[in-house]
Order: sequence, then C-alpha cells, then structure tokens
Amino acid sequence: MSMWTLSSCFTGIESTPKITDNDVRRQKVFVTEEQKFLADLGPEPFSKWENGKEFYITDDKIQLIFNAATGNVEGLAGNNMRYYGFNPVMGIDGDTITDLMFSLPGATGAAIYRVNYSPKELREKGSIDVPFTVDLAMVSSAAAVMEGKTFYTVTSLWYDSLERAIHGRKYVPVQVVSVSPGNHVYPIKVKIKDDNGQDAFLMMSVGKQRSSTRNFDMLFSFTDPHLQYPTISDENWAAIQRGMVREYMTQQEARLAVGSPKRIDRRPSSSSLTEIWYYDDGQYLVFEDGLLQRFRR
Repeated sequence: MSMWTLSSCFTGIESTPKITDNDVRRQKVFVTEEQKFLADLGPEPFSKWENGKEFYITDDKIQLIFNAATGNVEGLAGNNMRYYGFNPVMGIDGDTITDLMFSLPGATGAAIYRVNYSPKELREKGSIDVPFTVDLAMVSSAAAVMEGKTFYTVTSLWYDSLERAIHGRKYVPVQVVSVSPGNHVYPIKVKIKDDNGQDAFLMMSVGKQRSSTRNFDMLFSFTDPHLQYPTISDENWAAIQRGMVREYMTQQEARLAVGSPKRIDRRPSSSSLTEIWYYDDGQYLVFEDGLLQRFRR
C-alpha cells in the first residue's frame, strides 16, 4: 500500500455552526492535566528580582532598548546579562518612571532600560517584558520539572540544534534531555531523545494565554495517545506517527495523520458517498463511504 506525507498544520473545516451566548454558558470547560502542567510558568515578577538576576539575550537588537551602555556591545545574542538595581526618575510629563540597570558583556557602565512605570507600579504589575531576553529563572523552573521525564509528543514540528524546522514523529515516547533558553518567540528550548535514539528540539511558549499554539499541552501528552484509539491497527498507527496516510484509512485515521482539511466537498450518488478533502497546497484525499481510496501529494 502506498503512503505519503502532508503537513499537519491545517485548521480549516467545511462548516462551523453559529454558537450563541447561551451555548457558551452551557458548555463546561474541561482542563486537561497537560494544560495544568506549567500553567503558572512565566517570567519572575519584578517584586522577586534581586541583584545578579540573569537574562539570556536572544537577539543583537537588544542594543536598541538600552541607554548609556558603552564599550563593545556587539554580538550579544547567546550571552547572559545581569540585573543590578533600579532608579526612579522623572519622565517628560512629570510622572515617576523607572530605570532598570543591567550589566552587559563587554560594556562599561550600566545599560539602562527605561520603563514607563514607577517602582511601586512595577511591583504591583508583576512580570516585566524585557525585549529580546529570556528570564533564566523561568528556564530553571521548567528544567526542574521536565528534565529526565518521559512524555509523548503530539506534534511533528521538531527542530535541529540551529532551530531549523524538521519533520519529526508525533505520538511517540521521548525523554527530555535538557531544557535551555530559546528565543524571544518561544523562550523554552526542550531537547528530546525519541525511542529510536534521535535527538531533536521542541520550541515551547509559556503562560496562561491560549494565543500560542506551542504551550506544553500542544507539544506533549502524559499518556500514550494510541490508547485512546484501540481499534487503529499498529500498521496504520505507525503511518500516523510519521504523518502519512495509507489506502483504506478511516477519516479519523487520516485526520490524525495529516490534520483537518481546508475544505470538504461531498458528492453523493445512488450507492455511495464520496468526500474529497482539500488542503492548502493542492493535496487532496478521496474517501468513498468513509474509507480513503485515492490521494495526491
């Protein structure tokens, strides 16, 4: 039987019924254990900052946010900087704002990042976004609960050591080898080793906002997802793990393998129902009475 590979990042469906406010109120929100895990992970609040607190620099553009730093401050990405205090100052409108002081590798004097809040407001505000950095205390917290643990992947979007996207396998057990700072979009970089001994990385976001698609629960499962689908054969499950489809797969199996289509056309006849699933790049799957009969890359 033939196989092929598709990207699994499609989100389209053929139709979406209108949902009213009453419907929303009747729905009971179900929070998974994976969603609870690391839900409170985030940058350390300003009230807990102490002198010497370290941040990982993700981009050389960080030079643009600072005042007063002198010396060799080029090529900062990949280095750490340290916080060592703050000064309240008067803003142009007369309000009190705050200068946060950092030491940069190769710099002489303080690198000052000015924020439009008073020290009191900063302590009440909670966490502060320092552009182009990752809070290393947050990374350490993630490492403490993830390193050495075994999870199941639920994404095939893996990365190599240079953070280039590669096609991995989903629904397979992996051990977390290490947790390190990532980039300003995905601040947590998780090194994994799969059951075949392959090393790769998963880039993870953090926080309670669900706008990101790469929080912990979108990358990992605590349990083997195959257990939820006991009727799927081992052969078809192995294809699903590689993001491939096979002839005579069910629609559920195909969706697990390559994701939801952009559009579905239904063509009933006197004896059967044909469905054609279209994807963004021209690929399609043809089902007859719910079983995959033909497909095109």
